[in-house]
Amino acid sequence: MDRPLLLMGYGAFGAWEHNSTVDVTAQAAVELQRSGIPVRRHIADVSLARLPQLLDRLLDEGPVAGILATGLSGRSADVEVECRALNRAHFTFPDIDGYLAEDGVLLDGAASILETHSDVAALSSALSAAGIAHRLSTDAGTYLCNAMYFHSLLRMQPRGLPALFLHLPPLPGAALKALERNPRAAVGDVSMPLEVQVAAVVAVATTLVGRVPQGG
Repeated sequence: MDRPLLLMGYGAFGAWEHNSTVDVTAQAAVELQRSGIPVRRHIADVSLARLPQLLDRLLDEGPVAGILATGLSGRSADVEVECRALNRAHFTFPDIDGYLAEDGVLLDGAASILETHSDVAALSSALSAAGIAHRLSTDAGTYLCNAMYFHSLLRMQPRGLPALFLHLPPLPGAALKALERNPRAAVGDVSMPLEVQVAAVVAVATTLVGRVPQGG
């Protein structure tokens, strides 16, 4: 049986009462499975303490083709393909457990930076071919998105499998609602329609899986 791609999103946090990665990954999973690409989807809590154990548990459930994780960002109207993750945790607001990390590391003794081994040029070409506004980013922040990426890379790279993180814009109207709750939640009324975000995840996932031997 073909190994599934582990497709990750995040739940609500801070000023974002609904995390649109829930909707994006749900629709993308359906489209990918229709095209013959198996998917295991999971929505993670925005909790630093629970993240490593969650990933270990998900990987213990069976072999995967790789990890494609998504997170909501209020700072860009484009899809951001993250190229690296930092061994750093520094929060400007607490996670859902109330934890506020200050200039900490994610894992003592680990590398300070982990870069993806995925072909980001191929990923960018796939997004361009789909007409999706995007950019390559070397700054995944120091909140839970970066933590998800760092821990995913730690687990996938020794297996020779891809791990990638996409920052996705808010859905139309969501940034303004978040800004009412916290003026630092977004940089303005940034947005991208749901169907475009779904197409972005599908294009990236298809490119990732196409470069991974299936089966076994």
